Amino acid sequence: MLAQRSWRTGANGTPHPDECKRPSPPPQVLEKMRTAEVAPNARTYEGFLDACRQEKQGRRAVRLMQEYQRSGLPPCPGVYSAAVRACATSGDAWARALRYHEEAADLGLALSAEAEAAVLAGHAWRGGWETAAAALRAM
Repeated sequence: MLAQRSWRTGANGTPHPDECKRPSPPPQVLEKMRTAEVAPNARTYEGFLDACRQEKQGRRAVRLMQEYQRSGLPPCPGVYSAAVRACATSGDAWARALRYHEEAADLGLALSAEAEAAVLAGHAWRGGWETAAAALRAM
């Protein structure tokens, strides 16, 4: 039986790449969750951290990551990847991006290619290609 195909799916029935993108939740959603006593999970934190990346809100990403780490949820590669990307793309949280990158490595978490690329790009932008090359060798 052939998979049903539409303009939003590929030939094999898989979702179109645009369908895979999750919209980033606005900040007030987290506050509404707290008010309703709904505990955020790792996917929730990942979405909020991605919103911080999109809005270049590094300090907010750091606060969210601190909250995540205190929440008792197990370490998650997606959350750490989102935190690294959010902090690396925001000029005011570069040191935290490096810290989260190192923490993820210490925890044995494999970060996304996008997070690794954000770290390399940050090294290249801040210290030139030699620093980026040294970081790549260390990965």
